[in-house]
Amino acid sequence: MNKFYDLRDYLFLFDIDGTILDTIGDGKRAVLEVIGEVLGINPSYETNFAGGVDLNFFTDFFNLANIDKGKFNEKWEIFKNKYIRLLESFAKKNEWFIYPNVYDSIEYLSKRANIGLATGNLRDAAFIKLKKFNLDIYFNCGGFGDTVLKRGALVANAIKAAESFYNRKFEKNKIILLGDTDKDVLSAQENGIIPALIDYRRKYKDCVSDLGVNYYGRFENISLLFSALKNNNSVFFDFS
Repeated sequence: MNKFYDLRDYLFLFDIDGTILDTIGDGKRAVLEVIGEVLGINPSYETNFAGGVDLNFFTDFFNLANIDKGKFNEKWEIFKNKYIRLLESFAKKNEWFIYPNVYDSIEYLSKRANIGLATGNLRDAAFIKLKKFNLDIYFNCGGFGDTVLKRGALVANAIKAAESFYNRKFEKNKIILLGDTDKDVLSAQENGIIPALIDYRRKYKDCVSDLGVNYYGRFENISLLFSALKNNNSVFFDFS
């Protein structure tokens, strides 16, 4: 990415799974395997994890298991420890993939803008996934799925964390949330920031206008988003 864009006043928040990388189902498998072990239930692999929050998943399964509510914190800590260990083992032995132009885009933005994470993953899980592709070195702040149930709340946490880390306030119209689901879009809108929908599988192609996103596309053409921001063009759709 050779062209220079002045993005110093912008904050870019990144979702992880489905947006910048794919664990080929390992993240979901690890969660469900450990849920079954810790809670003594048989969770369905059909559970939709897209755009979800880890604490919320655990809470729902905990309630289904009909366990004494007083044991929630104990079971949650056991789950986190076992899940992180299993995810680490998957990361070491299995093939995952990063989407095209993601690494170059994040490296570019780390030097010319401000970046953070907005992911439903546990913090430790997020950095295991990023480290697989040497992306962990670029992120120092974010909102995660350890302490909140709703995606809007973790995005709010991500903004606060970024403002604390960078020691500055960001205007809402200069905060871009890049995610791959309608839940990411809604969480951005709840916080009054700009949603950018990254849709590799073109799942939302026929309804993108209804979602109210400001950018629709993939990282291969992410420079078009930067150009649109520079030119104060609030909406850009890339269907190529």
